[in-house]
Amino acid sequence: MSSVKRRTLRGDTIVEVLFAVAIFGVVAMVAIQMMNRGIAIAQTAIESQQARNEMDAQAAAINFIHNGFLAERGLPEGIRQFEDLWDRLVASPRLSAPLLHPADSSCEFIMTSSSQAAGAFVVNTRALQHRVRPDGSPNPNYNVGNIIRRHTQNPFIVAPIYPRIVYSGTGQHQIATVEGLQVFAVQSANLINGQPEFFDFHIRACWRPAGAPTDSRLSTIVRMLNPRVVE
Repeated sequence: MSSVKRRTLRGDTIVEVLFAVAIFGVVAMVAIQMMNRGIAIAQTAIESQQARNEMDAQAAAINFIHNGFLAERGLPEGIRQFEDLWDRLVASPRLSAPLLHPADSSCEFIMTSSSQAAGAFVVNTRALQHRVRPDGSPNPNYNVGNIIRRHTQNPFIVAPIYPRIVYSGTGQHQIATVEGLQVFAVQSANLINGQPEFFDFHIRACWRPAGAPTDSRLSTIVRMLNPRVVE
């Protein structure tokens, strides 16, 4: 009786084992690819949000300087807080913004090419402060050149991670590098008493997301009326 049972029981053949392993391998490979794709999508979303945060910070700083200058126009020139900052924002305006999507271009070309980066700047939001203290004395930490950092002062480089401003120095208030971020002031063609009617501030970000075959680019435009012509 036992010999009959042994003859009716058999194991899987080598073909069946190989077929099962192959199916498992395919399922595992698809699962890993889907997981990697999900991680890449999440990483890209995080990087995009970080880039938008940096762009929003630049827009807020420009708006702060603009509104501050508007509010103090009736004050004597010697005690105005924001006039110097506004003048530096628009010191090297362009007549038109460089293309963000030139044909066959990369973030490296956009960030480092002299034709693309001319006139670029960023606002050092960590150093943005009043020129005069509440008691009327000069603020020793006020430095226009440190607040508005132009392309000629700091290396504007390709973002190795995501667009950001890297700080250094005491208190982390000095800009070390600007990675994948640019701001341009483009003046209006319409002049009032020799002054542009408004300025368009083009805020741009360009970087290569992790694992992506192409660059990602974001841009926004903030239009500010020229405080010197606003009545």
